[in-house]
Amino acid sequence: MRTLLYAAQLGCLTVALALPISRSIAAGQTQSPDPPLSQISLPESKLPTRGSLMAAATRFVTALIEKDTGALLQQFSNSGVVFDVDEDPIPREKIGLLMAQKAHLYCLLLDTACLRNNPIFKSQWAPRDSLLGGKSYRLEAGTPQEINHRLAMHVRLFVQANPDRAGRGEEFCNLDYILEEGSWKVSGVQIY
Repeated sequence: MRTLLYAAQLGCLTVALALPISRSIAAGQTQSPDPPLSQISLPESKLPTRGSLMAAATRFVTALIEKDTGALLQQFSNSGVVFDVDEDPIPREKIGLLMAQKAHLYCLLLDTACLRNNPIFKSQWAPRDSLLGGKSYRLEAGTPQEINHRLAMHVRLFVQANPDRAGRGEEFCNLDYILEEGSWKVSGVQIY
């Protein structure tokens, strides 16, 4: 997969990013562009804040802990979600089907025993079980960025005092969020 270097200037901060180019774009297919952020107007009550992002991330964690697949599905972007880093987005509808079937994504997010039935994941923990095995967790939000004409932010999840994570560190999951119709939605999940 090829990557594209993208520089986003936000206020006085310039951030350089390496973004994957999807296979369809690399093959010459085009997508209709979203309007630039400067042309998007939201009511003041819908303006994104770090607080609203942290609230969205907390809802995601709560849905994981409660094993609430319906609430998890509502957290995902309508544009799909990239799991890992070199994959194409999985459409939200397909994520819903896989969750209902208790298939791969269900196992990846919610059930370590199910996940470990696949030899590739013998030492992997589902984020839900990482959270349940710890005494507490914390979230850290990154810096806002404009990616593909959308406001995006990154949230890192850490679990404290989980003996199963000894030697691997407290960080166990990264979530990429995009602002979609005034709400933060998960567009990417990386699990460690």
